[in-house]
Amino acid sequence: MALRALSFAVVACALSLVACGGKGAANAPNTSSSSGARLCNYGEADDCATQCTKNANAGSCMQLGAMYESGTPFPVDLKHATELYMQACELGNGYGCSSAGYMYGTGKGVSVDYAKSLTYYQRACDAGVGQGCYNLGVMYESGLGVTKDYPRAVVDFEYACLLTTAAGCSSAGVAYFIGKGVVRNQERGIVLLKQGCVAGNKWGCDRLQEIINAANAGGGGGAPPPKDPKGGGASM
Repeated sequence: MALRALSFAVVACALSLVACGGKGAANAPNTSSSSGARLCNYGEADDCATQCTKNANAGSCMQLGAMYESGTPFPVDLKHATELYMQACELGNGYGCSSAGYMYGTGKGVSVDYAKSLTYYQRACDAGVGQGCYNLGVMYESGLGVTKDYPRAVVDFEYACLLTTAAGCSSAGVAYFIGKGVVRNQERGIVLLKQGCVAGNKWGCDRLQEIINAANAGGGGGAPPPKDPKGGGASM
């Protein structure tokens, strides 16, 4: 949590200027745990296996997990993919933590376990992975494995936005626009929704257009509908 607190202190005043974009979980940083370890190339199964299992390279474990999840170049094995994501997480790869959280949150290859999902998303967020922060916010907003906490959800959405995850910008924007978990601030809500939309989040674009349509029709402060759990631009 120290990383998050520091980041907020340094740049919170500039949040409205941040252009939020997406991050691919497969673009894992080259986190090495032993000398000679290096990040393998996605799709090169033998090299990734060597770097992960023999050299304890976290990024390579993440890549290998993604290959098992997608079925490239070998058959899909979601259970093994989850194990590799967990291994990557333990070796310090935040994307591995986020992916492990996704697997436990959706029951891909493992039984649904919201408590584990929450823990992995928290670790991902603490490591600076915006997708992990966004999904953590979804869990607090939805009450999955935790008591609903709208103010906490907004904090996670805003931090995800700060880390260039467009869905976080859009979700934070709706929260501010309708006053869900925060003091209602429609101007800030629109700024955040614009950020999410410009960064490619269609759900944010749709909510922004609804606000514009309501204003043109004389509705002024018409609130967008509740957030679609799948519509924030990222699955949980």
